[in-house]
Amino acid sequence: MLARGAWVEASLEEGETPLIVAAYHTSPLITRTLLQHKARVNSRRHDGATPLIMAANRGNTETLELLLASRAEVNAAMHDGVTPLQRAADKGHVTVVSVLLHARAQAPPHQTAPP
Repeated sequence: MLARGAWVEASLEEGETPLIVAAYHTSPLITRTLLQHKARVNSRRHDGATPLIMAANRGNTETLELLLASRAEVNAAMHDGVTPLQRAADKGHVTVVSVLLHARAQAPPHQTAPP
């Protein structure tokens, strides 16, 4: 479809681009193909989620590395402040956390619970 001119940035109702969907569904081959066709690596869903956050959420190291190599913003946060590093850590994806830290992901400042 891309070879026939399909729009690589078409989005679903929630703002999900093909790259966000590919990152969520842990598809490195489709992710690579979309990036080669100039998909925006830092596209955002309506809640602020990026392809990198989706890959971190799913623990997909290969997709995550493809996105980082394409200059994905390693510290881009969702509207609620959640970053790829936080999402990977919350999900227990140790390898993804390591890759993100190596890519200079920043841990958010310590937050305390309200009184």
